[in-house]
Amino acid sequence: MKNVKYVMLLFLVVNFSCFESNENLNDFLLEGKVVDDVTNEPVANIEIDYEVCDVIPGSIFYRCSKKDEGKVLTDSNGEFSVVINYEERDNDLKFYTHSKNDKYDATSFQYRYEIETLMNEDLPVLKVSRLAPVKIRVKNTNPFNEEDHIEFVNYRGEVDSGYYNLVSKTITNYENQNVIYDDGVTYSSALEWKGKSVNSLVEGKLSGGYKKVYIEYVVVKNGVRERRKTEAITLNPNSVNEYLIEY
Repeated sequence: MKNVKYVMLLFLVVNFSCFESNENLNDFLLEGKVVDDVTNEPVANIEIDYEVCDVIPGSIFYRCSKKDEGKVLTDSNGEFSVVINYEERDNDLKFYTHSKNDKYDATSFQYRYEIETLMNEDLPVLKVSRLAPVKIRVKNTNPFNEEDHIEFVNYRGEVDSGYYNLVSKTITNYENQNVIYDDGVTYSSALEWKGKSVNSLVEGKLSGGYKKVYIEYVVVKNGVRERRKTEAITLNPNSVNEYLIEY
């Protein structure tokens, strides 16, 4: 499938730019596909948020004059197509993926391509990660004093060394409450606890479906800081996967 095709007929235009007169703009059809990063199965309802920019010369940070912007969803075959407006071939197309599919996590990583590159090369197939239900049990079984501390750091792939996200999490504290930061978001990346009496259950979804993933965490006791990790588990998206952290 050729990803970029010139479009001459106005009835194919599905997104209109409100930034400049269309008399100054050209258009082409951008096509792509989103698949599961392990099974390569097509993934529906992944949103592509895009922006076409003319980069402002001499800007220290990335600044641009917008030529077009919009969003499009993948269909049941994981495919998307949209007419993109641009002014010059050296304009940039930037886009992010967002998941509207409760089974998948789409990274907020920014993709960026020059228009001329898209005209000459296929757009790479975009990949998203399957979510897997998890329960994480954390308990202080060998307390020293009330300055004991534990903090979750990363969720890592054992084979691919990738980093994964824990989403839709809830926390049940049977003893000490977890540390909460006052930023207006409940449990804002605050998977940490302090004190002798820690006995909690974290439930959520981890974006490492089908992969072998472990949790990195840091424990502080008697002023000694130690980095540890759990056993790696192959995450099954169709069942609850359990981690046990005792420290």
